[in-house]
Amino acid sequence: MNKNKIKNLEKVARRLHQAINDEENIYVCSDSDVDGVGAAIIFKETVQYFNGEIKDYFLPDREQGGYGLNPVALDFFLQKEPGLLFY
Repeated sequence: MNKNKIKNLEKVARRLHQAINDEENIYVCSDSDVDGVGAAIIFKETVQYFNGEIKDYFLPDREQGGYGLNPVALDFFLQKEPGLLFY
């Protein structure tokens, strides 16, 4: 894969590296379908590989809030005060 084809990939990698080094609170919001859960697990393992920690996850209930980053998810994360939120 050509890293130049993914917009802002290096910027995201630098920001994640900084968050891990600074021991920021890292949180993940993902869809609750197979690819969303799979992506969250791969991301968690990647962060752990670099000695980081995911503090918590949010997988929205499709019937209550729909897909993705919704008002329920935002309320959840506002209470947590994340240093970095990946969606």
